[in-house]
Amino acid sequence: MVDTLTEAQLKELHTSFTLLDGDGDGRIDAVDLQKFLGTFNASFSLQELEGFINDETCTPHGVIDFPEFVAMLSRLVSDALHMPAEVNEESLRIVMEAWDADEDGLISANDLREVVMECGEQWNDEDINEMIYHRKDDGLFEMHDLRELIGRGSSKHTAASAR
Repeated sequence: MVDTLTEAQLKELHTSFTLLDGDGDGRIDAVDLQKFLGTFNASFSLQELEGFINDETCTPHGVIDFPEFVAMLSRLVSDALHMPAEVNEESLRIVMEAWDADEDGLISANDLREVVMECGEQWNDEDINEMIYHRKDDGLFEMHDLRELIGRGSSKHTAASAR
């Protein structure tokens, strides 16, 4: 979905983002986001929006910048329309390479543990195993599994609730 936005649409989103960013620091919080989504008659609690924000960032700090804002809106719209998120193959390859710490072509529980630690998250072994085995009985993600997970719009919110 992000890949299909025109330059004009991105400018409109950036204008909205800038208006929401009252202090001009390039970031917005759940309250700002609630105001924005409310203009579209979307009703989310502050707790839900804080969860969305923290799921969209590598380091949950309660605020998102413009690229994270666009990615989150894309995911919300895709989920709301029950449309699969579009998957950019090059981006997918980069994610796969970054997450496949032992370079065996698979994302394992150990690989996921490394990613989680790099993001500053504190998950125990049970959390890691629950996350990775939730989707795959063998606990090993291949490129096509990652594509399916992202493409279906299976949000990180599901992953977050597994913690």
